[in-house]
Amino acid sequence: MKKAREIAYDTRRKLRDPVELANLISSPPTAVECTLGDVITEAESHFGGKGFKIWKPRGKKDASSTARQVIRCVFEGIFEQNVSAITALNISKLANSYTPKSGKTTENGQASRVLSYLKTVLIGAARAASDLRN
Repeated sequence: MKKAREIAYDTRRKLRDPVELANLISSPPTAVECTLGDVITEAESHFGGKGFKIWKPRGKKDASSTARQVIRCVFEGIFEQNVSAITALNISKLANSYTPKSGKTTENGQASRVLSYLKTVLIGAARAASDLRN
């Protein structure tokens, strides 16, 4: 309790001092750099625990989920890229140009399914980022 009072006192002191207040306001918090793979890993832990089978680990030897593997397959070019640098155009190009390993050009179900998985993850990440800013 004493430690909390000291922190509160220090914070009030900083808010009263115009110079300290200007420093707090002018230096916004820095964003954490993370890749699409990092976001997917976080989604696996979140959605896998809620009973979504596609997000659960595939087995004892492989800790990654089916959703992670198909996202990595379709979006291999941006999987290790910083999330803030990924645009809707990048995602669209990769999804439209995806060719399955079988080589058939008519099979687009996997790309469509992966877009659904990715949409859920990115909406959740955007909401979490919004909550942190507020």
